[in-house]
Amino acid sequence: MNEKREFREKKLKKWIEKYGDPYDSSFSITNSPGEIKENFDSLENQSVSSGGRILAFRKQGKLAFLDIGDITGRIQLFMRKNDLENFDDAELLDLGDIIFVQGKVMKTKVGEISIFVSKFSLVSKGRHELPDKIHGISDPETRQRKRWVDMAIGGDIAKDVVFISRFFQKAREYWQSEGFLEVFTPMLHQIPGGAYARPFKTHHNALDLSLYLRIAPELYLKKLLVGGCPKVFEIGRNFRNEGISKKHNPEFFGLEAYEAWGSFETMMSRSEEFIKFLAADLLENDSFEWMGKKISLKGKFKRLDFRQALIDAVGIDIDSMSKLEDYKDVFKKHNLNWGNGMTIGRAQDKLYGEYIESKIVNPTFVTGYPKAMSPLAKSIPGNKNWTQRFELVIAGCEVANAFGELHDPDEQSRRMKIQQDAKDSGDLEAQPIDDSYIEALEFGMPSAGGIGFGVERLLMMFLNKDSIRDVILFPMLKPKRDE
Repeated sequence: MNEKREFREKKLKKWIEKYGDPYDSSFSITNSPGEIKENFDSLENQSVSSGGRILAFRKQGKLAFLDIGDITGRIQLFMRKNDLENFDDAELLDLGDIIFVQGKVMKTKVGEISIFVSKFSLVSKGRHELPDKIHGISDPETRQRKRWVDMAIGGDIAKDVVFISRFFQKAREYWQSEGFLEVFTPMLHQIPGGAYARPFKTHHNALDLSLYLRIAPELYLKKLLVGGCPKVFEIGRNFRNEGISKKHNPEFFGLEAYEAWGSFETMMSRSEEFIKFLAADLLENDSFEWMGKKISLKGKFKRLDFRQALIDAVGIDIDSMSKLEDYKDVFKKHNLNWGNGMTIGRAQDKLYGEYIESKIVNPTFVTGYPKAMSPLAKSIPGNKNWTQRFELVIAGCEVANAFGELHDPDEQSRRMKIQQDAKDSGDLEAQPIDDSYIEALEFGMPSAGGIGFGVERLLMMFLNKDSIRDVILFPMLKPKRDE
């Protein structure tokens, strides 16, 4: 126990000797610090009770001025010895303590909205010193590892958490207003599917059953279309056992929506409308800045054909490449790294990332993906090698992925067999055959459009953060080991 902590512990002991253990008591407030300031006109001269963490402490003889706060805001406390029975016990308080106060709402002579305190009590002792309130926490990893400290001193996350909450509220508002039912599907899957990703594996002891944390809710949501739900959406967590980067966290929120009798064109219109709706409400603007780039949402979003974009960029025509060796030659010619376990689909995806996705700034729909990259999407009529699929890309980052949903059970079975073969050959991200889903399609599913959004990616753009970890309250971090 360091010296400063020991000093705080002694103050707590003195408080307990005089008033009893504060942790045994319960406290109820009428107004948070931020509410009092916001509603001063109606609360002036009214008695209130409030509470919060001590963020500033100034004593001047028989007067004391404290600031308390939480994420709603902060307010000044005005204490006067002649009007406060236990005024001297303020000496037992420290910066970082959480206290409860009662008093009247007023303005000081200098116009500061305050509570004229008639009673106060310690609620919780801060055993650790808070970081310097001016400089805050300078190390990004420490901010992410100790969110509660960063929030307590008014770091960006304190206001961001309010924005994030409102984002989810408005997202639900949009899809519900369009007639979509919000549903909830299983998080534990017997067969991982719906995305190209490596799953987390677990085990159910009572059933002696291997299970997987879901990588996507897609197949369950489309089973609801089979059952007769015309429009469904789900906001929930997905889990992918893959690398961590500025755009990836193993645990993340996805928003997926499916519309019977829709198409990938339908979802294109909905996704553009959805993002403009969010920006208008949350940002009150039709543009924003992210990573030093000015992003405009004005007008119709641009469209870019996958095949033609590769031809225009580097003269690569995927239609003329049918074997894995063809791709290997192209990678060698363009000095691209040929990784282990490369498949045609992986090679196509790498070319896409290198020459198409990374070059995009303003919102752009990249359309018409190769079938090898899109096992759950319908083929384009008359061109079986390409699919009815788009990705919405903003500033080199994919924020949405959508299909004209494949609903032919025979073709879906063939596609899943190809995926299973890749998995058997060592591709840990390939999807296995899901006989339950094939059976559902055999009952008949309407033609449909479906879309999935990376929620945290949209949030990091709207909040102008350079890492997804900055918009996840408790991101996955490597354990900190003592040296």
